[in-house]
Amino acid sequence: MDFYYRYPNGGYSQVSVTGNFGTVVPPEGAEEVTQVEYLAGTAAVGVIVEGHRAERATEEAAQKLADYTALTLLGLPVATALRMTGHVLDVLDND
Repeated sequence: MDFYYRYPNGGYSQVSVTGNFGTVVPPEGAEEVTQVEYLAGTAAVGVIVEGHRAERATEEAAQKLADYTALTLLGLPVATALRMTGHVLDVLDND
Protein backbone atom coordinates (compact mmCIF):
# COMPACT_ATOMS: atom_id res chain seq x y z
CA MET A 1 0.00 0.00 0.00
CA ASP A 2 1.28 3.45 -0.89
CA PHE A 3 0.86 6.66 1.08
CA TYR A 4 1.58 10.13 -0.25
CA TYR A 5 2.57 13.18 1.77
CA ARG A 6 3.06 16.91 1.24
CA TYR A 7 5.35 18.89 3.54
CA PRO A 8 4.99 22.52 4.63
CA ASN A 9 8.06 23.45 2.53
CA GLY A 10 6.34 22.22 -0.65
CA GLY A 11 8.12 18.88 -0.86
CA TYR A 12 6.47 15.51 -1.38
CA SER A 13 7.20 11.93 -0.39
CA GLN A 14 5.80 8.49 -1.01
CA VAL A 15 5.84 5.67 1.54
CA SER A 16 5.25 2.10 0.38
CA VAL A 17 4.25 -0.42 3.03
CA THR A 18 4.03 -4.17 2.55
CA GLY A 19 2.72 -6.61 5.10
CA ASN A 20 0.68 -5.82 8.17
CA PHE A 21 2.42 -3.17 10.24
CA GLY A 22 -0.65 -1.62 11.79
CA THR A 23 -1.32 2.08 11.53
CA VAL A 24 1.00 4.09 9.31
CA VAL A 25 2.11 7.26 11.05
CA PRO A 26 2.73 10.16 8.67
CA PRO A 27 6.14 11.84 8.74
CA GLU A 28 6.31 14.75 11.16
CA GLY A 29 4.74 17.89 9.72
CA ALA A 30 3.48 16.10 6.62
CA GLU A 31 -0.09 16.09 5.35
CA GLU A 32 -1.43 12.98 3.62
CA VAL A 33 -2.55 13.63 0.03
CA THR A 34 -4.04 11.53 -2.74
CA GLN A 35 -1.95 9.93 -5.46
CA VAL A 36 -3.34 12.45 -7.94
CA GLU A 37 -2.32 15.38 -5.70
CA TYR A 38 1.11 13.78 -5.20
CA LEU A 39 1.67 13.34 -8.95
CA ALA A 40 0.49 16.86 -9.72
CA GLY A 41 2.60 18.30 -6.92
CA THR A 42 5.78 16.48 -7.88
CA ALA A 43 5.27 17.48 -11.52
CA ALA A 44 4.91 21.12 -10.46
CA VAL A 45 8.07 20.87 -8.34
CA GLY A 46 9.87 19.37 -11.35
CA VAL A 47 8.87 22.30 -13.54
CA ILE A 48 10.16 24.76 -10.94
CA VAL A 49 13.45 22.88 -10.58
CA GLU A 50 13.97 22.76 -14.34
CA GLY A 51 13.23 26.48 -14.56
CA HIS A 52 15.88 27.19 -11.94
CA ARG A 53 18.38 24.96 -13.76
CA ALA A 54 17.73 26.72 -17.06
CA GLU A 55 18.06 30.13 -15.41
CA ARG A 56 21.35 29.11 -13.78
CA ALA A 57 22.69 27.74 -17.07
CA THR A 58 21.87 31.02 -18.79
CA GLU A 59 23.62 32.97 -16.03
CA GLU A 60 26.70 30.73 -16.24
CA ALA A 61 26.88 31.10 -20.02
CA ALA A 62 26.65 34.88 -19.72
CA GLN A 63 29.42 34.91 -17.11
CA LYS A 64 31.65 32.71 -19.27
CA LEU A 65 31.11 35.03 -22.22
CA ALA A 66 31.87 38.10 -20.12
CA ASP A 67 35.06 36.50 -18.76
CA TYR A 68 36.11 35.35 -22.25
CA THR A 69 35.51 38.81 -23.68
CA ALA A 70 37.48 40.49 -20.90
CA LEU A 71 40.42 38.12 -21.36
CA THR A 72 40.56 38.57 -25.13
CA LEU A 73 40.35 42.36 -24.73
CA LEU A 74 43.39 42.08 -22.47
CA GLY A 75 45.23 40.41 -25.32
CA LEU A 76 45.06 36.72 -24.39
CA PRO A 77 44.88 34.40 -27.37
CA VAL A 78 41.37 33.17 -28.14
CA ALA A 79 42.28 29.52 -27.50
CA THR A 80 43.70 30.38 -24.07
CA ALA A 81 40.67 32.50 -23.12
CA LEU A 82 38.35 29.69 -24.20
CA ARG A 83 40.19 27.12 -22.07
CA MET A 84 40.31 29.41 -19.04
CA THR A 85 36.63 30.36 -19.13
CA GLY A 86 34.94 27.29 -20.53
CA HIS A 87 33.14 29.52 -23.02
CA VAL A 88 32.19 27.80 -26.27
CA LEU A 89 32.26 29.84 -29.44
CA ASP A 90 28.92 30.00 -31.18
CA VAL A 91 28.34 30.74 -34.85
CA LEU A 92 26.74 33.97 -33.61
CA ASP A 93 29.93 35.09 -31.83
CA ASN A 94 31.94 37.67 -33.74
CA ASP A 95 35.31 36.02 -33.10
